[in-house]
Amino acid sequence: MSIYAVMGFILLLFRNKSDASLLKWAVGLMIVPIVTYLLLFGAFLAFAPPDVGATVDAGQAEFWNSSVETVGNGSFWQIMSTYNPGYIIGRYMGLIFQMRLPKILAMFLLGFYAYRIGVFQNLKDNAPVVKRVLIYGLILGVVGNLIMTAAAGNEGSFPPSAMGVAGVVGYAFGVPALALGIIALLTTLWQTDLWKRVLGIFAPVGRMALTNYLTQTLACVMIFYGYGLGKFGTFTASQATLTALAIFAVQTVVSTVWLKFFTFGPMEWIWRQLTYGKRLPLRLKA
Repeated sequence: MSIYAVMGFILLLFRNKSDASLLKWAVGLMIVPIVTYLLLFGAFLAFAPPDVGATVDAGQAEFWNSSVETVGNGSFWQIMSTYNPGYIIGRYMGLIFQMRLPKILAMFLLGFYAYRIGVFQNLKDNAPVVKRVLIYGLILGVVGNLIMTAAAGNEGSFPPSAMGVAGVVGYAFGVPALALGIIALLTTLWQTDLWKRVLGIFAPVGRMALTNYLTQTLACVMIFYGYGLGKFGTFTASQATLTALAIFAVQTVVSTVWLKFFTFGPMEWIWRQLTYGKRLPLRLKA
């Protein structure tokens, strides 16, 4: 979220750019990770020792095993003092290595462009645009994500490799395309009365997005960390998916009930008061 906030400030620099310029910048920023990885690949082929791959794999395996032990069985202070510092450093180094910043800014620019041309303000007139984004976005998105997944399951992105290049390309275009395709799909479904009622079930969750974001974190901490149930590293993919769906289902019910009595979620209420510098009513008027 902190990265999104920083990118939001950078987005202000583009407020006077033309529509065409916004698109060019967005595409250019999506290409940055590919170019960077190709340069890294070339440097790796030229200068890296032959056994660096095995060294990296061994280091990653050691870190994972240590993480499972510390997070799954450690106390609050053990996790905070040993695991979290390394994770935080690794997390931000990973963001830099994966070139997440230009990717995020590219998505911001695409959203700004969609707003600028009035896609969501006038859906009927822009229906052909939404339909094209739906079709091409889902096709390109699924293909790109399959390539990315195959690359990650085969060799990963480091050390640099030909498969890694394919994965980076799949990520650079597949992830944004799939996101745009899903947005276009939901937008199209929202135009029908039936789907408007179905999707409307989840509206309260969106109105309490910050609260739900934080409570998801709290729930997962209590499930996976050692001072909770200690399940870190023990769930299969299906178990993790079912757990996520269960948490979301509970949040859907709680959010719906909460907003029958209150104007905002608790964290949204606090955040709005900090933003506007004044006290706001929380309870709905009878």
